[in-house]
Amino acid sequence: MYDFYFRVYNKLKAALKVPFRLDGVDRVDDTPAHEALREAIVNALTNANWFDRRGVVCVWNDEAITIANPGDFRMPVEEARKPGSTDPRNEAMMRMFSMVEIGERAGSGMDKIFGGWEWAGYAEPSYEVAYGPDRTTLTLPLVSADSAGEVQSKAIEGNRRPSKMSEEALSEAERAIIEFLRAAGPSRTSEIAVGIGKSTARANVLLRRLAELGLVSVTGATSARRYRISD
Repeated sequence: MYDFYFRVYNKLKAALKVPFRLDGVDRVDDTPAHEALREAIVNALTNANWFDRRGVVCVWNDEAITIANPGDFRMPVEEARKPGSTDPRNEAMMRMFSMVEIGERAGSGMDKIFGGWEWAGYAEPSYEVAYGPDRTTLTLPLVSADSAGEVQSKAIEGNRRPSKMSEEALSEAERAIIEFLRAAGPSRTSEIAVGIGKSTARANVLLRRLAELGLVSVTGATSARRYRISD
C-alpha cells in the first residue's frame, strides 16, 4: 500500500504549481497544496471499501485531479470538515500511515485538503458520492477559482430552461428538493437532506444537478452555504 501511495503521489504532484522559494540555499518544493494532495490520497486509501472489486482510481488531466475510491462517506461531508471529526473505514491502515508521518489522524485532514487548495488559488475541491455500487470521488480542480466561477456561470446560463419544462424531467427526489425549498426558503444541505429523507451526501449530488439546470442557486461557502430557488 505504501508503494502504491508513493507512486501515485510522485506522479500527481507534477500537476501542482510549485512557487520558487528558498530556505537558506535550499529550494523548497513542498507547499500546502502538496500536503493537501497527500491527504487526499491517504483519505481515499483509508476510507476505501476493499471488499468491493473496484479499487482506488486516480486521474490527472488539464482541468483537475480526480481520486475515486469504493465506498460512500461514513458521515456527511459538512460533518467530516469539522475539526476533530474522523471516522476512517480502515483504522489500522490509518495508524500505519501516521506512523511514517503520512496522513492526519487528528481529524483535520479535510481542512488540509480544502485549505491547501485554496492556498494555491485553485477552485474549491468537491466530493461526489454515487450509489449501487457505492463510490466516492474527490475532484481537485487545477483551474483558478476566478476562472472556474466564470465557466460555471456560463454553463448554468447555457443549461437554463423554463422551470416548468425542467421540472417535468426531474427525479422524484429532485422535485422533493424544489418543493422543500419553496416551503422553507434558503436552507443548508443538512436541512434539505432531513427534509427529503436522504443522506447529506446524496442531497449534495442532487443539489449540484439542480444548480446546473439553473433551478437552484447557492450563496455562501462551507458552513455558510445556502440553497434557494433560482429567480
